Amino acid sequence: MLPKKNKIQKNDFKKIFSRGKAIHNNYFVILYLINNEINCPQAGIVISKKVGKSTVRNKIKRIIREFLRRKIEEIGNSLQLVIICKPAIVNLENSKIREELNKSIDKINNIAGNL
Repeated sequence: MLPKKNKIQKNDFKKIFSRGKAIHNNYFVILYLINNEINCPQAGIVISKKVGKSTVRNKIKRIIREFLRRKIEEIGNSLQLVIICKPAIVNLENSKIREELNKSIDKINNIAGNL
């Protein structure tokens, strides 16, 4: 589980969806927003019913949450991330999910570091 300070609040999701930028790959979309009002990185996960039944969605969420829990310190302090899973993620192994997330978050950190 992520600490409460690292979770995106419900009212922030709308702001990130409308103003955030996106990184795409075959398995998920990561929306990110640089928010100078916060002093620690925040993340949220969105998985629609198109991905699968609740047990499948919950398993994927657990994998992503654990990845974020370990990686949260390496994410820029004023970044807010929303990870939106695509149905193709069901076919991936746990290690491949973590690898793809790692690549995408590193790309976001590079982009955000240059701004």
